[in-house]
Amino acid sequence: MTNLSEQGIVPINFDEDFKFNAKTMLIIVSDVHIGQYSAETGNFAKFLQKIITQRNDKKLENLQYFVIIGDFYDRLLSSLHLISEKVSGPHPDPDIKNIFSLLSRIQTELGIPIVSLALGNHENPVNIADFPDGKAEFLKELKDNPDIILTPPDYNCQFAVLKYNQDAARWNLSLYDTADQLAQRESLN
Repeated sequence: MTNLSEQGIVPINFDEDFKFNAKTMLIIVSDVHIGQYSAETGNFAKFLQKIITQRNDKKLENLQYFVIIGDFYDRLLSSLHLISEKVSGPHPDPDIKNIFSLLSRIQTELGIPIVSLALGNHENPVNIADFPDGKAEFLKELKDNPDIILTPPDYNCQFAVLKYNQDAARWNLSLYDTADQLAQRESLN
């Protein structure tokens, strides 16, 4: 089994001065909590800008995916409509607006897909059994606020399984909405 740091996976804090490993193939973030008063949106925006800068400086040439998992939005403390207002409303929040602009640049200018938004308990505050209904409610609210859509609707899931294929030197990502789907499909692999 390969050590994660050998594959370019290193945990970081947004508020630290960090450098990506030249072998970095995947960046995974979680718990940004946009919409929460105490969210570190300024530091997250700096983190995103650093990705763009280092990719443009040819220091992140191997980066294949930017994955967002769980609690990117915080619907417990703020609706998606209010978050959208902070992006394109009459009085936008500069850090939040910048985050969505930078994420768009990562996808369009750099060609790095944002491949998943696995819904956490702050996007979809329901128990596991009620996930499909909660997901539908989340997607309906998200559709009404297009300024903050990051991924296609079918990229929103409850479980994301990430496996490294050493033969292909690539990551494979599988998305599932239910534990039954996950158990059934992963048992076939």
